Amino acid sequence: MKIKISLLLIISILLLCACGSSSEVKYDELPFMTVGDTSVSIPAAKLYFYAFEKREEAAGAKTGGTPWDRVIYSDGNITYADYVKEVLFYENLINSLALSAMFDEENELTRQDISDIRDKASKFFDHIEESDKKALGLKQKDVEELFVLDLKSSLKEKEYLGEKEKALSEEEYRVCMVQKYIFESIDDAESFLGSISGEKNEPDNSLAKDSLIINIDKQTDIPTEQIKDIFGLKNGEFSKVYEEDDEYIVYLMLNVFDKDLSIIRKNELIEEQKKSAWQTACAKYIETAATFYNEQQWKALKFSSGDGFSAGLADLFDYLE
Repeated sequence: MKIKISLLLIISILLLCACGSSSEVKYDELPFMTVGDTSVSIPAAKLYFYAFEKREEAAGAKTGGTPWDRVIYSDGNITYADYVKEVLFYENLINSLALSAMFDEENELTRQDISDIRDKASKFFDHIEESDKKALGLKQKDVEELFVLDLKSSLKEKEYLGEKEKALSEEEYRVCMVQKYIFESIDDAESFLGSISGEKNEPDNSLAKDSLIINIDKQTDIPTEQIKDIFGLKNGEFSKVYEEDDEYIVYLMLNVFDKDLSIIRKNELIEEQKKSAWQTACAKYIETAATFYNEQQWKALKFSSGDGFSAGLADLFDYLE
């Protein structure tokens, strides 16, 4: 499974990056993580982590709570807490470091950028409860560091994606609307198609077990043959009969090109394309760059230890926007 592979990769990184035993290394004096020449401090990383926690808790409160120990992938006994820490937090942080390092190789922030960062960081630092600052060991410079990291990674992401975006053909994002008729037997389905005659072109709907209107695009999870045939239909045309899970299906084309839904799908595909592009770039950079992982501090990050932090830490993401 993808999640399992991610966890194994993280374990491998920890083993490769550990330098000596914990008695020989003062982990609390080292960065939390380093990619290339870009690092994030322990207090800044902790702030980012517990902001993630509080954001998830706030979202969970709207749906009945956040069960951190709920197993979401039985293969490997992966809990929701594992997923947020090992995937959401980890991937966001290491990709931000990689993008920031790539940014520094060819660019630099303007004086206005730095001024804006200091202003936003100061406001958020003042917003944080004093008890949270003390527990995190947080200084304003740590907050500024996080804001610099966010801005550099965002700028590099936009720069990189602007170069990598490719044009999409209409067929790649076209969404059509069809009526799906479901039959219990092949005889009912064939009789249904046989009932279409004359100018009225009205089938005997009583033969269908059920029918529903659905939207279909090239990525819809149905057999490729059906997708190809459906996209070849004209408005008002019926498909042939398909067998599917002991049922029989016939499609009626209602709208060969739903303009509004197609525009939405196009934008979704562009975002997916962009995300894939910068993730690939980050993966290649991380593979060759010198990477340090503070094993001791990573192990110390636990959701249970965040119970004492205030919900206001989640506001970090609003300040970063």
